[in-house]
Amino acid sequence: MLIDSDWDYCYTGSDEHPIRRNLDPAGSARNLTIDELSLIVKIVVLQSKSFEQLSAELAQWPLVVSTHGNERL
Repeated sequence: MLIDSDWDYCYTGSDEHPIRRNLDPAGSARNLTIDELSLIVKIVVLQSKSFEQLSAELAQWPLVVSTHGNERL
């Protein structure tokens, strides 16, 4: 999972995931724990056993949900 804050982020996925290799290449942000983030502006779910169920459950909340079908994000 990738959680973006106003500047820093929390990444809990594999170091081998393509998004990790492109994440903060300049090293100007910090990878913090979720509890250390001051604000959450975006959550990217990189893996799920059931994206359809997850999407249905998230639809119950006042959130904007964007699905990237080709990438299964």
